[in-house]
Amino acid sequence: AFMAVIVGLVISLYAAWRIGAVRTEEDSERAEHLLTRPLTRSRWLGGHLLLALVSVVVLVVVNGVAMWFGGAVTDSGVSLADTVAAGANLLPVILLVGGLAVAMFGIAPRLTIAVPVGGVVVTYVLQIVGPALDLPGWVIGISPFYHLALVPVADYALTQGVVMTGLAVAASALGMVAFNR
Repeated sequence: AFMAVIVGLVISLYAAWRIGAVRTEEDSERAEHLLTRPLTRSRWLGGHLLLALVSVVVLVVVNGVAMWFGGAVTDSGVSLADTVAAGANLLPVILLVGGLAVAMFGIAPRLTIAVPVGGVVVTYVLQIVGPALDLPGWVIGISPFYHLALVPVADYALTQGVVMTGLAVAASALGMVAFNR
């Protein structure tokens, strides 16, 4: 479960950098050549979001299979379903980071990478160091990683996953609307 959280942190950073690549493409004016044709801004950005979503899901599944293989080699007794579930448990946080990147891309394009990557690093460190520093629960609770259950040791936190996924969709929609304007 802890290894899945570490890899989820890295995949979250990838999601932000993937949206940052979209920003680079738009900033370098390569996108302008496509957008002068009958390709709408929404469809262009939506294609990139679909690519980011599919790549993140593939990375999560590959991570689960790789963790299972490592466990099988060391005879840990962890099943493939458990390792894939441990990785999939982190999808809401990864989507939230990606949604924040899309929102920044639409609202403040120069902050497309800085805000989500900074947010991931700060909230992850806060969750790890916060208890050692005896910080109040509401401060540690700022971290989305804090709200995840450690699957497969604990059951999936459905409410928290749904809320984070909803926030990710809302942030992405906000970013798309802002980008269109």
